[in-house]
Amino acid sequence: MKTQKVLPIGLTILALTACGNGVINGDGNDATDGTVAQDGAMMSDAASESPSDAAPGGDAGVQSDAGVQSDAEVQSDAEVAQTDCSGITANSSYELCAEGTDRCAGVFTDGSGCVAFCAAAGMVCVARYGGEPGCQQEPTVVLGCYDNNGHTSDWCECGPSGGSPTCEMDPADPPYQMEIDKNSATYTERHNWAVTCYEYAYTAGSTDHMTCDSTYQPDGYRTGTATFSFTNVPRGNYQVTIYSRHTENRNSAGALFYVDGHPNVINQVGPNSTGMVWDIHGTYCLEGNIDVVLDSTVNSGSDAVAIVRLTPSP
Repeated sequence: MKTQKVLPIGLTILALTACGNGVINGDGNDATDGTVAQDGAMMSDAASESPSDAAPGGDAGVQSDAGVQSDAEVQSDAEVAQTDCSGITANSSYELCAEGTDRCAGVFTDGSGCVAFCAAAGMVCVARYGGEPGCQQEPTVVLGCYDNNGHTSDWCECGPSGGSPTCEMDPADPPYQMEIDKNSATYTERHNWAVTCYEYAYTAGSTDHMTCDSTYQPDGYRTGTATFSFTNVPRGNYQVTIYSRHTENRNSAGALFYVDGHPNVINQVGPNSTGMVWDIHGTYCLEGNIDVVLDSTVNSGSDAVAIVRLTPSP
């Protein structure tokens, strides 16, 4: 299997070390020990996680053995391919508000959560927002799919649990593992991103990180985007994973990532001792030029990312 990597050797070593023991420093307490920044300045990891950075059909028909199909027959085939959301409508506590190919969306009204809502259709939650009965979505209220937030109702976006069975690869150009690190990403509002302080990039709002990243000049809002652009991706199903630092004061609403337009919120909140973590975003049929975007414009929480990886999936 060939592998495309846009990853410096030094970062690869760090990533392997962190993934192996779950911490960065030798004594297992990377939240307080000093870390040498890129410019040689000594900066504690706790500074990057300081309280000041905490979040507030066919034209003429299709030829078949029996001849040419009619437009009505072509339409019938399209209807068969429609995603089956009937498991949701069968539950009186669930509202089906939108449906399409590989999509069911709606509101639960019994507090059961989006995982249960999507499971009713044999799907998984790919995004969750605030929502009220009557198919009222609150798109600015971004929530984590697995949040146990006590809400009686929320809006759920559901997608297939794995890659598309119709995603046929080209044997002459098979899928292979690809990854891009934070140094090769492109950023909007770069002044709100601390990129060179550690092996991960993160949005921040305090001045604590200016000594290790000369481009970091925060405006206090912690907003911006980080885009990881993959080019010439061979057609196939890929599992997309995100490598990032989990801490106690990471964005409480979760980090919103888009993979080729597919949204999912990843919970990056955890004990400071958790260290670097690989999170699964989902499995998708990808081809050509693919953008993976960390959208930190939806709220003022602190989000993080180090590496985005595409791994071929059956």
